[in-house]
Amino acid sequence: MKMATIREVKAKLSEYIELARDDVIVITRHGRAAAVLQGIDPADLEEVIYETSERFRSLITSRRQTARRGMIPLDKVARPAARTRRRHENIPVRKG
Repeated sequence: MKMATIREVKAKLSEYIELARDDVIVITRHGRAAAVLQGIDPADLEEVIYETSERFRSLITSRRQTARRGMIPLDKVARPAARTRRRHENIPVRKG
């Protein structure tokens, strides 16, 4: 793990991005950790976005709580909804 000030990172961003491929860089502001620069494999981008998304984590938590309360499983709802959608395929849908 390396440490760098915001000023250093701003001055040499490309260099720090290259360094982040192999190491985690903690960026400091006024001597305190402010951010982390970490390289990612493009194949892992979607997973990283989900892991760092507060909205996604909230959705997962909500779904788990629903499951614990014994609510209707999603697959029981999704199949009938798909059949209903197919029955109404020819109905014009207003876009926008």
